[in-house]
Amino acid sequence: MPAAQIVATGALMKAGVLVKDGSALERLAEADAAVFDKTGTLTLGSPEPVDLSMLDATQAGIALALAQCSRHPLSEALRTALTGAGTVPQRVTLVTETPGEGLSGQWHGQVVRLGRPASDNGDMMAAALSIGAAPEILLRFADPLRPTAAATIAELAHLGLPARILSGDRPEPVAAVARALGVPGEGGLNPADKLAAIKSLAANGRRVLMVGDGLNDGPALAAGHVSMAPGSAADASQNAADALFTPLPGPKLYA
Repeated sequence: MPAAQIVATGALMKAGVLVKDGSALERLAEADAAVFDKTGTLTLGSPEPVDLSMLDATQAGIALALAQCSRHPLSEALRTALTGAGTVPQRVTLVTETPGEGLSGQWHGQVVRLGRPASDNGDMMAAALSIGAAPEILLRFADPLRPTAAATIAELAHLGLPARILSGDRPEPVAAVARALGVPGEGGLNPADKLAAIKSLAANGRRVLMVGDGLNDGPALAAGHVSMAPGSAADASQNAADALFTPLPGPKLYA
């Protein structure tokens, strides 16, 4: 590794940024566009349920049984809230998680699901609990922006890296964050959608700095000209990113 890269990576490490590949510094200097995930990247990544009073004891137990099988920020927030309220998990079997969609399993012969809502919920983040053929129960969450998000976006624009948001969250809350930051934003994207968007930007001559932390961000991070992820990101994102950073303030997770 050239001496300049050694000095630069050492300085970045002191600032909380671990560069995994020295060539990433050169690619970072070439970047001319920035793409961000939303939850846990631009937001604090520690959402909290707004109101769970609509859940009876059985519904809450099913939700907890599903939520404890995932590291998604909404699942972790739900698990913390329900556990704190003394909820006892139901026995849910055959639980599987599909990135960008959610969790599903079996409970007393019925399919139960915790994941992306089919119904609209305005600008707030939400998950839906489905039990058999019963109507889904909408669970709303609040997740504030990181205090430094707006300044970071503005500084990147000043450096010639206009930003945009690509998120697996529902389009409405993504649009609200995009408006707050004054950048374009797209929501409701699965991992393949994010990957296609990054490839499209590259095909149009853009050299993308991809920043994300979610299970569904791994392919997009790998496809970026250069990429970064929080140190608390999902393993797939950490492995795919060129550099890891300590996000301050607040913890993170993925979306």
